Amino acid sequence: MAQISAPGGVTRFSAPPPTQDGVVPQNQSLNQGDFLRLLTTQVQNQDPTQPLDPNQFVSQLTQFSTLQGITQLNESATAMNQSVTASMAARASSMLGQRALVPADVAVLESDGGLRGAVAVPSGVNGPVQVQILDDSGQEVGRIVVQAEGGSSGQEELVPFSWDGKGPRGRAMPPGTYHLAATANGQALATYGGARVQGVVLGSDATQTMVDLGALGRVPIDDIRQLTL
Repeated sequence: MAQISAPGGVTRFSAPPPTQDGVVPQNQSLNQGDFLRLLTTQVQNQDPTQPLDPNQFVSQLTQFSTLQGITQLNESATAMNQSVTASMAARASSMLGQRALVPADVAVLESDGGLRGAVAVPSGVNGPVQVQILDDSGQEVGRIVVQAEGGSSGQEELVPFSWDGKGPRGRAMPPGTYHLAATANGQALATYGGARVQGVVLGSDATQTMVDLGALGRVPIDDIRQLTL
């Protein structure tokens, strides 16, 4: 219902026009054109002896423009969120079946007899890096030596390694999860474990998108350092 000031200071109300069934529509919203027509009618019917306060007129226009701006901003934010979600879904689907490298002290020995991982070598650390492969009981079943060439850039170097799954006396170890331990010059280093991406759980505004790495569990998608076939 619109309020209009009539001549003589008398206020009258004009109701929305009824529909063909004689029922007044509910929850009708005003657009900018409707709002301006109401203001124009208000000015045309104002009392000449008590004209409309220009400050009030400007204030009403400002309030409506602010409300309209907020509405448009919300609509833009919703559209952007939908676009980001679609982009994340496309990105996640492309990961399926690939080997992801994530911060972990375990890695998966696959049925083809390959285990992949990496060592995070701090800047300035050079020389051989010892990588131990341990079973669930803590027994060493494999050892790998890789060379680190840590620079002085202040950033860690990610040194990859692989294990063929051959244990003591060249015996093939069963597929599954194995523990990693890396050292250089007597210093323990962080490791990255590799596993195949088996699924992706898309997040929302309150939750992160998670990647299912099978035996390594679910990890945030942002934790993936590297993807390989």
